[in-house]
Amino acid sequence: MLPRGSFKLRKYSHFVLLFLIFSWENLVAQPGTLDKNFGNEGITVIPFEGGYARVLSMAIQSDSKIVAAGFFHNGQNLDFALARFGTNGLLDASFGTYGLVTTDFYQGDNSIRSVVIQNDGKIVASGYAYQDTVPNFIIARYNYDGTLDSTFGNNGVSVTQIEMASYGFSSAIQSDGKIVVAGTAIYSSSNGQDRSSIALARYKPDGLLDSTFGVNGILITTIGEISDMAQSVKIQDDGKIVVAGSSIYKEGFNKRPEVIIIRYTANGEMDKTFGIDGVVVSLVNLFSSASEVILDSSKILVSGSTYDGITEKFLLLKFNEEGVRDSIFGTDGVVTKSIGDNKSIATSLVLQPDHKILEIGYTFNGIQNVFALARFNENGSIDSVFGEAGIVTTAIDSWDSYLNVAVMQKDGRIVVGGSAQSSSAAARFVIAQYSLTPNLGILNNYEAEPTISIFPNPVNDRTTLSYKLASKSMISICLYDLYGNKIFTFISNQVKNPGISYEELIFPTWISSGMYMIVLSASSEKKAIKILKVD
Repeated sequence: MLPRGSFKLRKYSHFVLLFLIFSWENLVAQPGTLDKNFGNEGITVIPFEGGYARVLSMAIQSDSKIVAAGFFHNGQNLDFALARFGTNGLLDASFGTYGLVTTDFYQGDNSIRSVVIQNDGKIVASGYAYQDTVPNFIIARYNYDGTLDSTFGNNGVSVTQIEMASYGFSSAIQSDGKIVVAGTAIYSSSNGQDRSSIALARYKPDGLLDSTFGVNGILITTIGEISDMAQSVKIQDDGKIVVAGSSIYKEGFNKRPEVIIIRYTANGEMDKTFGIDGVVVSLVNLFSSASEVILDSSKILVSGSTYDGITEKFLLLKFNEEGVRDSIFGTDGVVTKSIGDNKSIATSLVLQPDHKILEIGYTFNGIQNVFALARFNENGSIDSVFGEAGIVTTAIDSWDSYLNVAVMQKDGRIVVGGSAQSSSAAARFVIAQYSLTPNLGILNNYEAEPTISIFPNPVNDRTTLSYKLASKSMISICLYDLYGNKIFTFISNQVKNPGISYEELIFPTWISSGMYMIVLSASSEKKAIKILKVD
């Protein structure tokens, strides 16, 4: 007689059911280790024929494929460059030419600084393009296969001239499909000196400027005495627009960069409920600058770098809804961390579902620049279980490696992108994947005892776990998230006889959909299997 639930196995046979079998020693892999199943021992390096290339932005598609974007030097000028990878870290041959797409606009320098994925799977890339020696905002949209989308802008591209010159650095898609691009615009001030200000442009889903935003779709904001630059933009759930960047003020004869955060209403007006008339200026040490902003419910996290006169360090700032520093985070809302020898530059930020914070960038290790990752707890303290005392560094090649961006996969792994070069080769696209979880090392040890399997998988409200015990044992069966946190206990300390057993596991209604681990503890051993919970 078949156990209850086994009749469902045929129904779910079109899913790939992974019978993941572990020994406890292999379960406790250190968080922050390279994922050896990805690329070449966790790393993929892609040279572009003829010149150097760098990853400056990345996005994850709904099918978990990875889109990396930046620029490629074709021997004369910079081109837009995109690469798409499968979850195994290998180039996706169905995208562009063997996984690569390069686009030369106007025979001048072009660079993607931000890439985002629309709900329909189309790829929106923004940055800057030179036309007749003048840089302008540019935004292009690509189809799933890497071809330009002719229904967007002018045959797939929209170029916007703002002031004398402008550079787009970040982008975000609103819930209504409109696209906001943030950067900087340069103009001649009243004293005859060129200066820069924060520049935003909002585009309709067809790539045309949204005339309801700012002045004909463009918004200029001046904060500092000398210059302003937006590095990152995010959209709140209520439609408000949050921008982080840097302003340069003057103190005596010295120029002093400071972090700035600006919040606009959905229609582009300064949000008077935030900071002082919509602006927060935050100086840490002698100089500080922002690289990315992310939203954590009602809180705002900003990554960047700071300099105290001796050492450049990673910088983290946390603010509440009103733009006031969060006093329970770090020291009065500020965290700094030195990674290497006098220079640690933070470039990107990822917020994990468990509210741990991963800040990434690069550092100088005394010999070369290398990838640098640091993980912090929700209160800003360093997470000592990650890497070595909260820090991971990775040298990709024999010369310098620069880490510029990080994104999180659905399974809880972190994918990072940047560039690397040896002394004899041009800089190349680099992506790498790290495990963020403490207990998820996969071992294809199909002969270990006890073996376990589960069906059906994906799981709705219940499933059946089968396992084999070599001897009489006391068992517990628990549900964990992908960060090693126990969510629910199905069975606790029950004695079971040797042989094959079946347990029907019923999930509480409050457990949301997503990836989890079911862990079987039997005497001194533990086994685990990954499941997908669906509603």
